[in-house]
Amino acid sequence: MVPRINEQWRVRLTFERRAVTDSLLSYAGLREKDWVTNWGGVVRTGGRVQLEYTPVGRFGAFAGIGGYSVQGQNVQSNTKIDAGIGAYYSVLREPRQNLTLAVGAFYMGYDHNLSGFTFGQGGYFSPQQHIIGQVQAEYIARWDDWSFRTVGGIGYQAYRTSSNAAFPTNSAMQAQLQQAAVLDPTIQTQVRGQRSAGLTGSVFANLEYAINPNLRVGAAGRYERVGNYDEAVGLFYLRWRLDRPRADLAPYYEGAPYPTLNVNDPIQSSFRQGRPEWIQLPQGATRPTW
Repeated sequence: MVPRINEQWRVRLTFERRAVTDSLLSYAGLREKDWVTNWGGVVRTGGRVQLEYTPVGRFGAFAGIGGYSVQGQNVQSNTKIDAGIGAYYSVLREPRQNLTLAVGAFYMGYDHNLSGFTFGQGGYFSPQQHIIGQVQAEYIARWDDWSFRTVGGIGYQAYRTSSNAAFPTNSAMQAQLQQAAVLDPTIQTQVRGQRSAGLTGSVFANLEYAINPNLRVGAAGRYERVGNYDEAVGLFYLRWRLDRPRADLAPYYEGAPYPTLNVNDPIQSSFRQGRPEWIQLPQGATRPTW
């Protein structure tokens, strides 16, 4: 939801309930063959509010903050907060293609480090402090019924994780592990904390074809490195839109100063807080472009 305050200011409100896909444990959960109890299957639920400033057609800035509850079956409960600020400028702006450069800084933090894979841990990247500064480039093109979008980002990150019990949800198991560690010092009783800093990056691409005004077929892929996690994702998809442009508004879309998009990023990413998607009324129209 993107309510407009005036011609220069708007607020973007989002709510999501999404599986955490960092590992098999966090996404699907695990069950040891000798146990009757499952754990894992972590889900993130929360929302974000972002204020966006667009004083001129080529330039804009944004700042936002979000909060989430992170829960899993027999996994220690967690909370996450994130915040970001950035600005963007369209260096190439033509009717059928657009190139935008952006800079931004982002922060996220969790209450607990649940990156381990023992019972009660979640198997997902959950630093207590994580800061990223990055630059991004986004290229969008549209020709006939085809749409293409690619986003690449590179930056510098620093993060810190704290130590946590190996069995954070079961004090009896944790006590037994600590007793065993007295006899065998090689046994680890905690998921150790760490500090790290270095380069980070992501690249995303999406190609989509409009079979008709409502039905789209597309392919998308992303590679990302954040913290000590590498992730590669790819998919093919069909997308059915319930709305379509009114025929009497078609003239307003011709000769627009930027390409109107079919693309609506089907893969969410930790870099999705980049330049906001266009939501703008063409001159004389009564509804947004799409």
